[in-house]
Amino acid sequence: MSKTTDALKEAFAGESQANRKYLAFAARADQEGHKQAARLFRAAAEAETVHAHAHLKVLGGVQGTKENLAEAVSGETFEFTKMYPRMIEDAQAEGNKASSAASGSSKSDGGAEAMFNALDKNKDGSISKEEAAGTPHEKDFATLDKNSDGKLSKQEHAAAPEHSGGKAATGGSTSGDKSGSSAGASSGGSEGKTSGGSEGKKY
Repeated sequence: MSKTTDALKEAFAGESQANRKYLAFAARADQEGHKQAARLFRAAAEAETVHAHAHLKVLGGVQGTKENLAEAVSGETFEFTKMYPRMIEDAQAEGNKASSAASGSSKSDGGAEAMFNALDKNKDGSISKEEAAGTPHEKDFATLDKNSDGKLSKQEHAAAPEHSGGKAATGGSTSGDKSGSSAGASSGGSEGKTSGGSEGKKY
C-alpha cells in the first residue's frame, strides 16, 4: 500500500471524527444557550464532511448501491460480533465504565431495522432472494427462511447472526469481519462513522 493511500485513509478518518466531534460540541453549545457557537460548530462539521467525502471518493470507497449495502451489512456485523464484544470484555476486566457505553451500542437494534428497510426495496414488508443478493444474507437465506416461503420477514431477518449477538438461529456463529472490504465508514451529510484506523474498519 502506498504512502499516499495511507495518508488518504488517515485524513478520511480524521475528517470523519472531526465531523462527529463538532456536532457533539454543537449540541453542548445549544444546551448552554450559545446558539452562535453551535452554528459555527455545525458549519465546521459540514466542511469536514465535504473533505471526508472527497478523500473517500479518491480511495474508491463508494461503489454501486448493491455493493454499498453489502459493505454496510458487513461493517455492522463486524461491530456487533467482534468489535463491541471485545471492547466490553476488555473494559469490564479493567473496571472501566466504557463497558456500559459499548454494551448499549452493541444491544441497539436500530441498525437491524434500518438494514431491513434498506434491503426491502419494494416495501412489501419482506426481503426476497433477489433483494438479498450480494449481501451476507444471500449465503444464509435458506437457513433464515424458517417457513420456506422464499422471503425473509422482519423477525427472520432479525435472527441473522449480525443482529442476534453473533449466534445463528441454529446455534452457529459468524465472524462478520470486514477484511477485504473497501467502502468507507462515512455516509451522507453528517453520518461520518469511523474508527480512526482501528482493526476491522476499512475505507
